[in-house]
Amino acid sequence: MVKVIKKNWLIILILVVAAFIRLYKLSVIPSSLDWDEVAIGWNAKTIFHTRRDEFGKLLPLTFQSFGDFKAPFLIYLTTLFVGLFGLSELAVRLPSVLSSLVTIITVYLLAKEISTKLNIQKRYQTLFPYLSTILITLSPWHYFFSRPAFEPNIALMWITLGTYLFIKGISSYKFIPLSGLAFLASLYTYHSPKLFLPPFLLILFTLFFKPLMSQFKKHSKFYFITIVILIASSLPIIYATFSGSASSRATTTTILYDDQNNPRNLDVSFIKDLSSNYLTHLTPQFYLKGTHSNYRLGLKNSGIMTYAQWLGLISGITLLLFSWKNKYAKLILLWFLLAIFPSTLGKDIMPNNLRSLNMLPAATLTSAYGLIFIFSKLKNIKLKSVIALLLIVFYSFQTTTTLKEYFIDFPVYSAPDWQYGYQQAVDLASQYEDEVDKITITTHYGEPHVFTYFYQKRDPQSVFWGGLINYRFRSINWEQDKNMKKNLFIGSPDEIPINDSHIINIIYYPDKTPAFVVAKT
Repeated sequence: MVKVIKKNWLIILILVVAAFIRLYKLSVIPSSLDWDEVAIGWNAKTIFHTRRDEFGKLLPLTFQSFGDFKAPFLIYLTTLFVGLFGLSELAVRLPSVLSSLVTIITVYLLAKEISTKLNIQKRYQTLFPYLSTILITLSPWHYFFSRPAFEPNIALMWITLGTYLFIKGISSYKFIPLSGLAFLASLYTYHSPKLFLPPFLLILFTLFFKPLMSQFKKHSKFYFITIVILIASSLPIIYATFSGSASSRATTTTILYDDQNNPRNLDVSFIKDLSSNYLTHLTPQFYLKGTHSNYRLGLKNSGIMTYAQWLGLISGITLLLFSWKNKYAKLILLWFLLAIFPSTLGKDIMPNNLRSLNMLPAATLTSAYGLIFIFSKLKNIKLKSVIALLLIVFYSFQTTTTLKEYFIDFPVYSAPDWQYGYQQAVDLASQYEDEVDKITITTHYGEPHVFTYFYQKRDPQSVFWGGLINYRFRSINWEQDKNMKKNLFIGSPDEIPINDSHIINIIYYPDKTPAFVVAKT
């Protein structure tokens, strides 16, 4: 054990840092569970206790939730943590954190596997996996989506693991079924792999066709059984995705349909929208600038990548293009470019840091490749030392600044986007249940019912049988509602005037602006 630690002390240290960044104040940063996290937690609890989702469907393969029909894997995984720790922020977010650590380990193993196969000078081949691991560990793009319960983060783990196992399988056929299982798991985890994986797998099989065919001839029965099992295992999720109500997700979330949910024609307008969406993911602004539209997708003042890493990315892309004949260079570049595609189909925020998350491992490897190339081309030792020092100092300064923003500033300014205040609101509502006839909670901010079930730790069976019959979830019309007797209203400041005589409490965001106004009639 001591020998293993001594031999791998650096990667162990990196993982300790990664775990700290992803676990520190996990329950309170981001400042609240958002509606998707709460829905994942609540459905995990209903599955754990009743084997049914929140709508009473027995062990579903798609979860209706808010009409977005969530993939099942993360909810079933969260069921285990809810069973162990109870329904809490930690139970909901911990699966995502642990998955992110697996991704980091896999990036290290993948970089180590391909370091000798890329055009990297021999003396820098050992540096490549460590640098790749450091970059993803400290990547704002990765840790931002590692801490909340984001399905794409879990899917990223499976895709990275599947790719690594596939590369291992080129020389040892027994890894191929494990690779297939990892890719299959990603289909059950999030929707974007259903668009990304088919062409990505085609690329993998095309690039490594000869060694795979050689193995297939030697172990044809083994491969045949593996293929049959994997295809059969994928059919349920494919059917669940494209049949019934679940298929309606595409009409509301993609540019394949217009605002009236009618299929769009493959015309100039559609191609223009698709091209524009794609190209926005290749601009410097995408990587280097913060966001001001939705703080569930990024920081205000920091991009998803540091300037030093972006410099490595640009250099790495250039180098990969010049190394096009190298299969592994081609694989990394095509992975990077193909992973953008699922995000380009989205109707909402562009560019989208979350839906394009599958780019991250390829972008990380490319950045490490580019930085090593820059460093290796400097012949003057003093110049090499100065540039290395400047890059390290600048990278460290920007990384520290970004971490400071995330852990100190972000919980304050992002609170409204994370539905902060619902926990305080429903806790307050429970205190007045015996004093009023009805409790009305506003839908102004989203989906109050699931926050009520979650934070009041309701029994699923009780909810199924009408245990919250005295609760109403709707918008509030104060001019009419204030005339009702023995009612508690929890609304937004836009719905209930703060200076009204019926006000009994105000719930504030961390920046001291009102989030919810509580009135009793």
